[in-house]
Amino acid sequence: MIAGMGLIYELGALPLALWTVVSVWVIAFLSLRGPLFRELTAPATPAQLAQAALAGFGLWILIAWIVNWLLPFIPNALESVEAIEQAVFDIPLSMPERLVCFALAPALAEELLFRGLLFRGLKQYMPVWGAIFLSSIAFAAIHGNIPQGVATFFLGSFFATVCHRTASLWPCVTMHAINNAFVLVAHQYTPPPVLVAFLLISGVVGCFLLLKKS
Repeated sequence: MIAGMGLIYELGALPLALWTVVSVWVIAFLSLRGPLFRELTAPATPAQLAQAALAGFGLWILIAWIVNWLLPFIPNALESVEAIEQAVFDIPLSMPERLVCFALAPALAEELLFRGLLFRGLKQYMPVWGAIFLSSIAFAAIHGNIPQGVATFFLGSFFATVCHRTASLWPCVTMHAINNAFVLVAHQYTPPPVLVAFLLISGVVGCFLLLKKS
């Protein structure tokens, strides 16, 4: 992941992020075509998107708790996490550009890859729980260190479950983008405890609504 930052510096973060998203979606379109691609990009209901937004408000707090809880138990984990954060925030970008590069673009590309293609593909050959597990392992592996990998395994498992329950990729994209956005904003502007509590409660409500049986 750190080595990839050199490419970002050389090519420019915003053009590279946009190129990555466009490339992934074009490849998916050309590979699947027709009904399969339409199934992959099936729309979500407004209620599902609203619930996903609520969930995204609080997921980043749960992820931060998991990462911070694991850090003391893993040698050199803190240095690894701090190195990734420094590499991201050393890139000279405005906040809107940073949100596009590290919140919106990863949500669009990673959700298509891991929940759209990998998870849906694995479901054809194994039980749903096996597809959730394997796709979440792959999702965790790209995050570059053990604490974030463990946290994103649980995040990926939840996203895959929501994808399965809603039959749509877009609630996952919504949660992913909002989760990443709050991480970026909270890194520069520490939210007050009351706001954190409100966001956490909102996240729990959103997750419950997404998972409850209709």
